[in-house]
Amino acid sequence: MNSPDTARLEMDRARTAALATGAIGVLIALIVGLIDSHRGGAWGWQGFFRSYVFAYVFWAAIPLGSLAILMLHHCTGGWWGFPIRRIFEAGSRTIWFIAVLFIPILIGLSKIYPWTQPGDIPDDPVNHFKRIYLQPGGFIVRAVIYFAAWIVLAHFLNKWSAEQDRTGDPIFKDRMMSLAAPGLVVWGLAVTGAAIDWVLSLEPHWFSTIYGMIFI
Repeated sequence: MNSPDTARLEMDRARTAALATGAIGVLIALIVGLIDSHRGGAWGWQGFFRSYVFAYVFWAAIPLGSLAILMLHHCTGGWWGFPIRRIFEAGSRTIWFIAVLFIPILIGLSKIYPWTQPGDIPDDPVNHFKRIYLQPGGFIVRAVIYFAAWIVLAHFLNKWSAEQDRTGDPIFKDRMMSLAAPGLVVWGLAVTGAAIDWVLSLEPHWFSTIYGMIFI
């Protein structure tokens, strides 16, 4: 049986290998995008950034899903969540890192989303709201709101959980439950908005009333 120090060392090695693999993958993608862009190829920077969005949304689902299940357990209780609670808490603590990884999407905004180009959305009554809603400034402000909501929820749930472990005070259980119930509503609204902004708006002429729920 491995000692705690050995297990910690193995975990550090796994993290380092994962980080190195990710960095190499990003570097290769950047090189391919640069070469194809200079050659006038079809992939180019637009292909790079759109592929990045696909990968980003896939991996963002892990910390966001961890946060949701964590809040669900605080609302419902039961022994089913205790063996996996620490895993979900750890996953939710990576949301700030997902926020940092959103920066390349902001950099490539004009390459990713066609609505950033003038005249892409027809000026007619059906699309009038989309022309107002799909603006780079609004896109950025909404993203900041989404991440702020998720990070605040994850911060307090992790903080109070640690305090509960340290003191054994049952008041922290009540606090986490009180936050988790409205937190699930806020989480759902933020995920719905993010799904619409980050993915649905790739096809700005497409309408869907259940798109956010599909992601949830």
